[in-house]
Amino acid sequence: PNRGLPDRADDAFSTPVESYITIVQSPSHVANVFFTDGNVSIAGGTLNVGNITNIDDADAVGPGDAASVTVDGSIVDSGGDAVVGDAGFGTLTIETSGSFAARNLFIGNDAGSTGEVNVDNATLTTDGPNSGNGYRIGQQGTGTLNAPGGGLVQIANDTSGGIADFDLGVVAGASGTLNISGAGSSVIAE
Repeated sequence: PNRGLPDRADDAFSTPVESYITIVQSPSHVANVFFTDGNVSIAGGTLNVGNITNIDDADAVGPGDAASVTVDGSIVDSGGDAVVGDAGFGTLTIETSGSFAARNLFIGNDAGSTGEVNVDNATLTTDGPNSGNGYRIGQQGTGTLNAPGGGLVQIANDTSGGIADFDLGVVAGASGTLNISGAGSSVIAE
C-alpha cells in the first residue's frame, strides 16, 4: 500500500501492524478497504470506497475479538458491497449522525462467521442501481442488525426490479436477526 494517504488506486488495510485508521483528508478515496483486526474509529470526515468494504477478523476466537469499525459522525460511502463478518467476526457501529452506504450489505457472510451492525442515531443505506440483494443478515453465518435510538436502515434508489430486500437467515443453518427499537428508529425499503 501507499505509505502516504491512500488514493483511488490503493487498497487500504487495517491490521495490527499497519493501519489507515485516521481519515485526515476529506474526502479520502480508496479502491477497497479491509478492516482485519482491532478497533478502528472513523471520525470527522468522508471515506469514499470505490468497491468493497470488508470488516472481518478471520483469526478471531469469538465476537469479543472481532474486527470492529465505528463510524462516528462521519460518512463512509462504499461503491460496491460491504461485508461485516465474512469468514470470521466483524462489527460495524454507525453513530452520532454518521452515515454508511453500500450497494449491498452482507452480515455474517460465510458459514461459521458472525457479523453485527449497530445503527444508533445514524443512517445505514444500501443504495443504487443493481443493488439486487439489499441486506443479507445471516447469509450463511450469523448476522444481527440493530437499530436502536433513532437508527434509520434503508434501501434507496433500487432499480433492480424490486428484488433488493431484507433477507434473514438466507440458507439452511444460517441465523439472521433484525432488531428495531427506540424512538425514531425505522426500516424503509424504497
